Amino acid sequence: MLLRSLPTFLLLLAFTVAVPLAAPPAHAQTAQAASRDRGDLEWFEGTYEQALEEAASSGRILFLDFWTAWCPWCKSMGKETYANAGVVEEFSTGVLCFSVDAESLEGRRIVASFGVRDFPSLLFLEPDGTPLDALSGFLTAPRLRAEVRRIRRGEDTVSDFRRRVDADGDDLVARISLSAKLRRFARTQEAEAQMAVVRKKLEAGEGYERDSIESRWAVASKLREVGELELYREQANAILRLDRAKRSLAARSIALYDAIDHLRAQGDDAPLRKLLKREKDAGLCFTGWRWVAALADERAKTAEREDDAAAAAAARKDAREARRTAWPHCPETERALFANNLAWAYWQDRDVLDAADKRFALDVASEAQRLEPDNALVLDTYACCLYMNGREDEARRHVKRCIELDPENKEWRKRLTQFSDRD
Repeated sequence: MLLRSLPTFLLLLAFTVAVPLAAPPAHAQTAQAASRDRGDLEWFEGTYEQALEEAASSGRILFLDFWTAWCPWCKSMGKETYANAGVVEEFSTGVLCFSVDAESLEGRRIVASFGVRDFPSLLFLEPDGTPLDALSGFLTAPRLRAEVRRIRRGEDTVSDFRRRVDADGDDLVARISLSAKLRRFARTQEAEAQMAVVRKKLEAGEGYERDSIESRWAVASKLREVGELELYREQANAILRLDRAKRSLAARSIALYDAIDHLRAQGDDAPLRKLLKREKDAGLCFTGWRWVAALADERAKTAEREDDAAAAAAARKDAREARRTAWPHCPETERALFANNLAWAYWQDRDVLDAADKRFALDVASEAQRLEPDNALVLDTYACCLYMNGREDEARRHVKRCIELDPENKEWRKRLTQFSDRD
C-alpha cells in the first residue's frame, strides 16, 4: 500500500513526494543494479559515460532515474508509473533512459556530481550532457506523461529559461525559474548569480510593473515557490497595499498562504476554513482543503497514540469531509492519485459509513480505475469499494487482476482470502 501509508504532511510539502537521502552502505558496483524493477522502459545497458556518448551521437535527451532500494516511492514509480503503456510510449522516441541505483559505487559518483538528495529524482540532460530539466518525488503516469511532453517541447526548461533571460533581462520570473532549475543540478554558483540579479532589480523596481497586481503576483508567487520568502513577503505586502479590498486572485492567494502557514505553525485550521467558505477559485480550494485534511490526519494520529478512540474517529471524519470537498477542484494531472487516496480513506473507515458514503467512495474509486486501469494499487482500492457496496464477485475479479499485474505482492492474495471469507 505504498501510496496510502506515508504521512500526509510529507505528501503536501509537494504533491509529488521525495524521500531525503539517507546513508545506507553501497551494495552494488554498477549504477544499474536491479534496474529490472524499474518498470517497462527501455533502459540503456552500459556505463553512464557510454550513455552520454550514445545520447550525443543519437541526438536524444538523456533521462536519468535516481532511485534506492529502500525508497518506497521509488518502488511505486517502477511498478506503476514506469509500467504504464502511455509512459513507455512517451519515452520511446527521442529519449535515452538510464537507471541509476544511487547506492551503487557508480551511482554514488553520479549522485554526487548532480547533488541529488531526494528520491526518486528524475533528471533530463540535453544530448550534449548539459542540464535540461529536473523533477522529483512520485509522479503518476498522467503527470509524468505531461511533464515529458513539456520537456520535449522545450517549455519551461533550463534552455528555455536561458533563452528568455537572454531575450529580456528584466524577465524576473524566467530568471528566478532558471536559478531554481540550476540548483537542482548543483549549479549553485550560477544559480546564486541569477538570484543576485533578481534582488538588484527588485530593489531598483525593475522587472515588474509597480502598479500592477498581476505583474507583482507573477514575481511573488514564483519567489514563494522557490523558497525566497523574504522577497516574496515584500511583493505580497505591496500587492495588499494596491488591493486593500483583497478581491484580486493575488490578494486571496496571499491570504490563503498566510492561513496555511498559520495552520502549519499553530495547528489551527479556523482561519483557513473561514477563507475557503467564500473562495471559488478551483486551485485555491483544492490546495486549502488538502491542508485542512492534512491537519485532521495529524490530529487523528495523535488521538490514536493517546488511545482516544472518539477523538480519532472525529478527526478521521473531518479528514474525509475535507478531501471530499477538495475532490471537485482536483486538477486533471493529480486526479488518479487523489481519487485513489480519497477512496482508500473511505474504505479504511467503512464500518462507520452510511450507504451514501459508500456509494460516493465507489464513484471516486471508479474514476481512479478509469484513469489507471492497469495499476494494481488502484484496482485494489476499487475492489475494496466494490466489496463494501456488496458487489463481492466483481471485487474478487479485480483482486485477481491485481495478482496478474503484480504477482509478487502478497497483499493481493490476502485480500482475495478476505473477500472470500464470510463474516
